[in-house]
Amino acid sequence: MFDNLISEPLVSNIIKLSKQIEDGHLFHNESIDTMKSMIKLEFISKVFEANLMDENFLLKKWADYEIPHLLIYQDNITDLKYHIFTPCSSGKKENASYLIHHHGNNILSSFVFFGSGYKSIHFDKEILKNQDGTFNLKVDKIISHINGNINIVPSWVPHLVSNVESTTATIVLWSEDKKSKTFNNATNEIRMNYFYENGRYYGVNEQEFLFEISKISDFEIESEKHIQAICNLMQQIGYSNNIFLKKIINNSNTPKSWVKYLKLLFLEKNIGPPIFNMKINTLNKEIRIENIEK
Repeated sequence: MFDNLISEPLVSNIIKLSKQIEDGHLFHNESIDTMKSMIKLEFISKVFEANLMDENFLLKKWADYEIPHLLIYQDNITDLKYHIFTPCSSGKKENASYLIHHHGNNILSSFVFFGSGYKSIHFDKEILKNQDGTFNLKVDKIISHINGNINIVPSWVPHLVSNVESTTATIVLWSEDKKSKTFNNATNEIRMNYFYENGRYYGVNEQEFLFEISKISDFEIESEKHIQAICNLMQQIGYSNNIFLKKIINNSNTPKSWVKYLKLLFLEKNIGPPIFNMKINTLNKEIRIENIEK
């Protein structure tokens, strides 16, 4: 739950639309204009500061598999955030940055407002499980999710995201799709992940994914790269409220990792984008987009 910005007109409008519109797909379509209005520096600055004033966010320990983000609004059925993607250690933008996955009975809208964007592949949500345990996934559409583009991923639809060439930021909105609660997929998992290897698709449920990822040697449960990614974005878009920064830096409860990058932001010293090992999120598998597109 995050409602620190509930009095902001843009946030209250999303909440109002959510309550007024029963149809999830219509709600997302009607929310697009409001989401596009959330790209101004003044509003992003308010979100950044509201997050740093929130103890749960400030003290959060970031695991490697998480996407760096800032919370805009969150309740039991609606989740609105800024997501930040940075280049990976391999530099291979033609590879997947995460396993193929769906979000259960949640609809996802994503609007790219900063950076180069990425390629996204949607798959048919009707998935068959083969007798040998592999799965039949069919590509539905391929999207160049570039700056200014909106992409809506329906509930239960598996999708794939490529690595980015440069820092990319999106506004993302999740909400429950009440019409698809009873959809029967091949696994009945709330979230299922898939990877492509040797011409076949294999499935990994969320528990298996988290177990496998924890065994990777350089996996971190207290990553400061996420903090660096957030501060890097704020620096690139021109954030400069030094009075606020000084207040947070001098707060004895502020973790050292935040102090480190907030000081760089305060002093206007360059904060480069962190380099993530995205193969952690693909379980050390190299999933090439071109192989899936064939």
